[in-house]
Amino acid sequence: MEQLEEGWRERLRTVLEADQAAVRELTELLDEVNPGWRDAAQAPSISISISGGTFHDKVFQSGRDINVNASRRPDDRGNSA
Repeated sequence: MEQLEEGWRERLRTVLEADQAAVRELTELLDEVNPGWRDAAQAPSISISISGGTFHDKVFQSGRDINVNASRRPDDRGNSA
């Protein structure tokens, strides 16, 4: 399925790069069937990556700098991580 999807993506990309009228037509179609799609496309994308072990606690996310000080829980043997 992924190969089929990628094939269609590449075909569409090729057509849109070559034909500005096709770009306008697709844009109009998207406006018609999914009003507001442009706003969603401009929304910021945020992802969080946590590494370095297994954590069983809250994850804090911020759009700006943030400092979070939290004590780590001891493991089964009483060692702090």
